[in-house]
Amino acid sequence: MLERRRRALWKDTHHSLRSSLIERPEDTDCSGDEVMDEGYASTDPRTLPIRSPYPRMLSQLLPKPPALPTKITFPRAKSRSASNNQLEHDEQDNQETHDWDNESAIQSYPLGSYGVMGEKPQSRQSYIFQYTNFLHQVSEMPELLHGLAAIADAFDVFILDQYGVLHNGTEPYPGAVDCFQRLLDAGKKVIILSNTSRRAVGIPPKLAGLGFPTHFHGAVTGGEEAWRYLDARRHALNKCAVMTYDLVGNYVQRASNPESVFHGLDLEVVPIDEADFLLVEGTKMICYSSDPSEAIATAFVSTGDIDGEIQRFLRQGLARNLVLLCTNPDHISVLKDNVVHHMGGRIAHEYAQMGGKVVYFGKPLKEHFETSMSMAGASNKARVVHVGDSMEHDVRGANATGIASVFIANGIHRDELTTADGDAALLARAQQLAGNLTLSYIAKRVDGVAALAHAYDVFLLDLYGVLHDGVNACPGAIECFQRLLGLGKKVIMLSNTPRRAAGIVKRLTDLGYPDDFHGSVTGGEEAWRYLDARRDSLRKCALMTYDVARSHAGDVGSVFHDLDLEVVPVDQADFLLVEGTNIISFDGEPANAIHTAFFDTGVMDEAVDAFLQDGLKRRIPLLCTNPDRVGKVADATVHMGGKLAHLYEELGGTAVYFGKPLKEHFDTCVAMAGAQQKKTRVIHVGDSLEHDICGANRAGVDSIFITSGIHRDELEAEPDLSAGIERLCREAQASPTFVLETFRW
Repeated sequence: MLERRRRALWKDTHHSLRSSLIERPEDTDCSGDEVMDEGYASTDPRTLPIRSPYPRMLSQLLPKPPALPTKITFPRAKSRSASNNQLEHDEQDNQETHDWDNESAIQSYPLGSYGVMGEKPQSRQSYIFQYTNFLHQVSEMPELLHGLAAIADAFDVFILDQYGVLHNGTEPYPGAVDCFQRLLDAGKKVIILSNTSRRAVGIPPKLAGLGFPTHFHGAVTGGEEAWRYLDARRHALNKCAVMTYDLVGNYVQRASNPESVFHGLDLEVVPIDEADFLLVEGTKMICYSSDPSEAIATAFVSTGDIDGEIQRFLRQGLARNLVLLCTNPDHISVLKDNVVHHMGGRIAHEYAQMGGKVVYFGKPLKEHFETSMSMAGASNKARVVHVGDSMEHDVRGANATGIASVFIANGIHRDELTTADGDAALLARAQQLAGNLTLSYIAKRVDGVAALAHAYDVFLLDLYGVLHDGVNACPGAIECFQRLLGLGKKVIMLSNTPRRAAGIVKRLTDLGYPDDFHGSVTGGEEAWRYLDARRDSLRKCALMTYDVARSHAGDVGSVFHDLDLEVVPVDQADFLLVEGTNIISFDGEPANAIHTAFFDTGVMDEAVDAFLQDGLKRRIPLLCTNPDRVGKVADATVHMGGKLAHLYEELGGTAVYFGKPLKEHFDTCVAMAGAQQKKTRVIHVGDSLEHDICGANRAGVDSIFITSGIHRDELEAEPDLSAGIERLCREAQASPTFVLETFRW
């Protein structure tokens, strides 16, 4: 399934993001804190001074942006903290198991190796699957940029956060792998700057497991900087009481786990009365010895409650005036499906509030940004940009360092910005939440309809492959449908179904969808209008259908409804009517129907061949009420009327199609939405590149390509998902505005 494959491949899509900021937590009074060592401050990182050297200069850095569509989207991976502790994210409980005894597993991911490949042209086609659109903020009049290509020439070094930018701990975000690869292909130096408590050697295998290339320039992590700090102080800091997420993996097996901050150090885990310092590298257990059976489990990671055991840990350390070393300053991490984990930064903050001394390792300390720049050999700060989703860690740290930043608005601060309706409101909210921070760029990632809902007034929805699979509603689709209606959007069904529009409502309500959408346009409806206007000349047809019993004048969902059509043998017919591929009828009587296997096999048997050949002999047109060639019913591939119509044309016959990708059917939807409706505020959602995306392109409206529909099997067979999508789009000459796996909020 595509959902599984997104772990290894982040390329499904999207290039549309914009964004905003979040309220800055109140500064903590740290006047009593001391500087433990040069380069590492014991103050709360949120009190660091802000230096913003990019107030008006950014327009000089950027080339003229390409003419790409402007879109916005929010990810589902992040959510707002309940308090001011709205910090970044860590890998805590998303650790993958590695065979650390296999040294080749480590040696195969050299951090220093850096490959430069040929630069790709900066065209819409080559950047169509980027995961971000960038909003350039200059003075009070921000400029919308579309795609990372717009700023690629302005910077040589890209410092990237992990969580909320590249992945959610379990899966890469749509488009991130592709964007990452394009930066490398363009010769950019890519540095990973993460607050993870793991050491830097663990970054390449983690990213490789998610499908990212590993020949980036290097990595700087909170765990790595903590290790360097302790390595330089072996004589003074060699005994600790520890709060961790995995005592066995991080301490007991430290000799074979180079990711551990304990690796290669002579640290000993001891009771607090023997300790030189407190170490907080996780929040799942408190340990006063190296015996895993003596570890004291806490629920803090899930609840955020500082229970009695944690209070005892902190109070005893405070009583001995011990310094607390925090390898990850994040307060919360928001993982897949909006699961919130509470992190070590919150524990360290509590200790500082109690009067304890804290040393943080990670963002927003400018020393860690400077380490990244030094690793890249960057001497010109104006050519360095940081990409992150935490206002307090990423943007604040970039400001303090004096480099530009790209703020991913739909990361950890997603919920603060989702209520903004329209670009102007979004920017105002972003600027309000930024406080005294300076934003260089704002971006959003598209991995759900929520991110782009405010940018459109009208949503044209395909049925099969988007809302249902022919049997059941698609996961998440009903909620997304309801949310669009709740926002006052005009939702119009645009389907190639051979049924008339009146038949759509019951079908959808039976599946659990609301019935108060704006309207429907179907292949069957447009065919009915065509025949209604030609009652005198097109009255008799030979029929190929899916159910003879439903092809009659009394069924309001049938193209026969209210028309004086007569089903006759081909030698008496004015035209061939193909509305399904299961049955051939020459008299409209179910008992006399001729069943074919074409629907299941796509193979033209004797009956189907005779049906078409007899029509050719009489030179009568074939009317096709559903141009789709193949479809999906549950997990089965079925063969549709469009395939027969195409065969008829190949044999020399004339076919008339009703439905997508004909521009007229999209225009009918736009007209249904209102005479004043602007096409720039209309978007179509579909799963067929040939019909949905090409049709939207012809009609001049934006589109979302759903990859889990008709093209699912082709894409699942692709070793490189992003490359597979690009190949299919190229072959179909289709240009989707966005790509999503499913129609979800």
